[in-house]
Amino acid sequence: MEQTLSFEFEHEFVQNTERVKSVDLHPTEPWILLGLYSGTISVWNYQTKTEEKSLKISESPGHGNNVTAICAHPELPIIITASEDSTVKIWDAVTYRLQTTLNFGLERVWSIGYKKGSSELAFGCDKGFVIVKVNLLAAK
Repeated sequence: MEQTLSFEFEHEFVQNTERVKSVDLHPTEPWILLGLYSGTISVWNYQTKTEEKSLKISESPGHGNNVTAICAHPELPIIITASEDSTVKIWDAVTYRLQTTLNFGLERVWSIGYKKGSSELAFGCDKGFVIVKVNLLAAK
């Protein structure tokens, strides 16, 4: 049986100052996460149309280039960013503090994927792709 898709326009945000390189919807909050060309992460509440948080991650300890992909993990309390600087950064979704930096040696990182119900992440790079498993350790 053939299915027909229909779309309903819900929200529009105009970003006049920078190019939006990537977007993701937070799995539980009314937030849209933006990865901007300048290396900034911007978190907007799409119900109130207000910016909740802006984090310049192109500065230490963040990325050395623009953010190409962003992802709020649907089950783990992390935000994942990828960049043309060939790194992936894992951020605490509550404090926005950097948790770790990954470099797979596959040059620029363009995309992030996840497997629902697991802690596996996939990353698409210039020279291939990689799948990793995130192990969330309790703080000491």
